[in-house]
Amino acid sequence: MNPSQNLKGKRKRHCRKKKKKKPTKKTAGGNLPISQLVPGEVWNDISPNFAIFFALNKGEPCSAAVAPPLLGSLLPSPVRLPAHKSPSSTALRPHPATFQPRIFPSARENLAFAVLAPYGEKYSGGCSVLAWPVVGVVRTAMRRRGGVGDSGGGSGGDIVRAEGKLGVAQHGRAGRWWLPWLRTLLLAPLLTYVSFPFLIRLFPSLLNKFVYLNFLSFPLFVDFRRPELLVNNTINLYLTTEPGVTVGIWHTVPSSRGAEAQGKDQRWYEEALADAHPVIIYLHGNGGTRAARHRVQFLKAMGAADFHILALDYRGYADSTGYPSENGFNTDVLALYDWVKARSGNSSILFWGHSLGTGIATNAARKLQEERGVQIGAVVLESPYTNIRDAAANIPITKIFRQFPGFGYLILDSMARAGMFFPSDENVKMLSCPLLILHADDDGVVPPKLGHQLYETALQAYRDKSKVKLITFPQKLGLGHDYISFHPELPALVKDFLNMK
Repeated sequence: MNPSQNLKGKRKRHCRKKKKKKPTKKTAGGNLPISQLVPGEVWNDISPNFAIFFALNKGEPCSAAVAPPLLGSLLPSPVRLPAHKSPSSTALRPHPATFQPRIFPSARENLAFAVLAPYGEKYSGGCSVLAWPVVGVVRTAMRRRGGVGDSGGGSGGDIVRAEGKLGVAQHGRAGRWWLPWLRTLLLAPLLTYVSFPFLIRLFPSLLNKFVYLNFLSFPLFVDFRRPELLVNNTINLYLTTEPGVTVGIWHTVPSSRGAEAQGKDQRWYEEALADAHPVIIYLHGNGGTRAARHRVQFLKAMGAADFHILALDYRGYADSTGYPSENGFNTDVLALYDWVKARSGNSSILFWGHSLGTGIATNAARKLQEERGVQIGAVVLESPYTNIRDAAANIPITKIFRQFPGFGYLILDSMARAGMFFPSDENVKMLSCPLLILHADDDGVVPPKLGHQLYETALQAYRDKSKVKLITFPQKLGLGHDYISFHPELPALVKDFLNMK
């Protein structure tokens, strides 16, 4: 071979080698495998402070996206990287460039690669091998070209081999397995909070469950047919208030007739209603049954004060049939009143409502007066509210929604659409019977201010001001919303108001 030809061949090969070493500018839209992502490359079309994320599964195409590291937590991928500060720009803007799908059979299972690519600079800011969905399990520092200690080629395989042992990745993955669950737990309440008011507006009947709470049938495992297990001198009975609806009732006789009541049947109890002792029709609040602790205490306390008490579980509560509704409650109470009136002779009959039952009591008393011309003996309201809309606006459970835009329209106005009013403030304007209001200063469910407002409304409407009375119980007694019946002087206070000896 001619020596000059040999020399020319060497020069050509030497030139080709030099051309290989010459840095090339590659774009983010290039079709690059991991093996070609080497230190020192410059991508001029990458926006400032953006990171490229590769979600890789072994033997599957890589999906790539360009996104700012500062917004990494908002991506579907849980990968997060520290922001790379670029002196050239402070703006963050979306970038349309994405890598084309490629197959990388050598990639470890469930690993993700992230490359920091500042605008116009080498991507030497750092390269991380991240275990899905854990961040920062394995990190391999990438040096700038010309820096101390070359990376040794910088191929994708080298990056994984440097610190990408599967055991380390698995350890990180096990240590952070709860991150996706935590994100779900945080997101679910937020979605519920935002969607709930709109669901209520679209389906106002959903409010029935939240207002009546009839599905909370406490206490559990109660045999309603055997009330004597909880309170003496009491019998269970059932009353059909309209076709298809039967309600459960406990009848407690005065303690003065307790010895006589032993072993007696329902007929004797019915006849006892005519013994001239006053009769209380007790209308409980939402949730629970007539066997609840504070309701049983009421039966004991007022029975000991020589009252007959008939404790009613409205339709849909306890062992009563049917479904709860305001009109249905009115029907149940008036049917029980008629049943008692037919057996009690000239005995005085009172409506005693507690909490939700106060609205039911004033509804029934007004209907009797306006539709039948009958005045009830008295109405006692324990822990009352003005109307159900005001109650919903003030009870603790709605506190988190009060700052929600459109709270009044979406939730409060929906109560009327669901057929719930319980307008005690309007009802008391029409009543003329004695009206006693009881409220504890430490009521944490229905604010005492609503009881005071109802009292002021009634006082202005009544011609005979002596028929309206408000009794408050100081906070130090700790009676709250449910336990006024435990106050030892309650029977005496009621008797004094009714001018009973």
